[in-house]
Amino acid sequence: MNLFTSSSKDPPHDHEISAAAIRWWLKPVVFAGVVLILGSLLLRIVNTDFPAPSLYSRIRQAINTDTEILTVGNSLVIYGIQPSLLSRRAVNLAVQSGHYEVYELLLRRNLERCPNVKWVLIQLDNLCLLDDRVSRNRDHGPLYDLGVKRHDLLFSPWEYCRQFLMDNPIMYPIFFMPRLNPSCWWQSEEPPMYQEPGFLAYAFQMSDKGVSERNLAQDEYLLQSTRKEENWQALSRIIYFLRAQDIQIVFLRLPRLEAYSSIRSPEWIKTEEKLVQDVHRIEGERMILLDYRNVPWLATTHFYDTRHLNHLGATTLTRHLDEDLMKLVPNYTPNRTSAPYISDQVVE
Repeated sequence: MNLFTSSSKDPPHDHEISAAAIRWWLKPVVFAGVVLILGSLLLRIVNTDFPAPSLYSRIRQAINTDTEILTVGNSLVIYGIQPSLLSRRAVNLAVQSGHYEVYELLLRRNLERCPNVKWVLIQLDNLCLLDDRVSRNRDHGPLYDLGVKRHDLLFSPWEYCRQFLMDNPIMYPIFFMPRLNPSCWWQSEEPPMYQEPGFLAYAFQMSDKGVSERNLAQDEYLLQSTRKEENWQALSRIIYFLRAQDIQIVFLRLPRLEAYSSIRSPEWIKTEEKLVQDVHRIEGERMILLDYRNVPWLATTHFYDTRHLNHLGATTLTRHLDEDLMKLVPNYTPNRTSAPYISDQVVE
């Protein structure tokens, strides 16, 4: 038999797939895609809040020519200060997890919307210097809502396409089911609790048991971070950029549980103090630092965990921050709300 020809009697090759088989496999794929699209469109018709309104997009909308103060930081800022995140004069751009490169993007994307800004509050913290969670975080929705573009984050082509799909509302049923629920905690448009500081732990206090179970693993991991130099360069650019715009920076050192701080490694403390010294070397006499780390008016009962304040602690910190800002910022008026106070309870 000729090896270069085949006869009708030759057995078919196992790897050959007929056109009918291909069509058979395509049918469920196409059907699933159609169901997904139609289901998303149906949700839009039935629920006018789909996708659920984003608080961060509302914050960006609050920025206008009346805005004079911007604040950047991570969750310590979100849960610890600013009674109202939607004030038009003082807008809080803090995001759940971030670092100085992210804060640089947030400021550059939003300063053009508020040409009258004269003050910027920046969290000064090891967490912002060493954190790389944005590169590992799947959901960048808050950053997009605050004006950051996908190409700003320097994604790989694959990750860029992935983020494009994830940010498409049609794909929410696959990636973000909570976004279909308007009562989702960070997606809620304007819930009453957002009008009060410390909403992460509205009725929670740190207990002795919680203190004894503190975990330093994250700190030790962050000390090995490869983002340190990039984040420091970003912070330096922020300082020089704001100085060129004649914008005064107020650096914030936020409180942490004293028992937690006392057992940190010498390397962690050294890195944090070096950060403050490096900033002071650049800022010189212009540097304004509000240090709330070791203040007598915060105790264990003011904390939700080793870093975040509960409602009681955040209310106390916000009051003192307002007093300090009134001394610095001309005609500064704190935001006051009428939301009812809920007394905190110790949770074991």
